[in-house]
Amino acid sequence: DEILSFNLTAGVKLGRWNSRGVLIYFMFYDGFDIYGQYFNLKRKFTGLGCSFEF
Repeated sequence: DEILSFNLTAGVKLGRWNSRGVLIYFMFYDGFDIYGQYFNLKRKFTGLGCSFEF
């Protein structure tokens, strides 16, 4: 059995790197469930995200 988890996040920031902007990213997770109740279950998640930097 594998005991490792893998998390990858990649994206681009629109705006200057040292000031305000919008970050758009893709996230992938392959590993054990992040919630304590289900810690022994393997999960795979993918998603898109957006964050605003003020």
